[in-house]
Amino acid sequence: MAMLCLSQTRCIGENGAGLESQAFSMLLPGLKQYMDYPDIASLTAPRPLLLFNGVQDPLFDRQGTEDAYQVMRPVWESQQAGSHLVTRWWEVPHLFTRDMQADVLIFFDKHLKKQ
Repeated sequence: MAMLCLSQTRCIGENGAGLESQAFSMLLPGLKQYMDYPDIASLTAPRPLLLFNGVQDPLFDRQGTEDAYQVMRPVWESQQAGSHLVTRWWEVPHLFTRDMQADVLIFFDKHLKKQ
């Protein structure tokens, strides 16, 4: 699985859409009362997960994102799969560059191609 831009609900920037229009809030009403983004993403452990965030992204607070990663990392490590959780910061705003796309393809080749 590859995701772009993850943070904690409390840290989604002022420039972003309101929380009521966030996909997970709309698809599963009431879920945000019990789980936040890193909790939901952690349900995928120990499967591989790639997360990219932009340092210049005004929509996702860097500290909130780092906090989310700190919630998630122990989950993968508890499954002896710490190397399956890959997080990376890019010097970009909220976008998906060719270099990022190339890294995603490498990640997919590593984790999805049959050995």
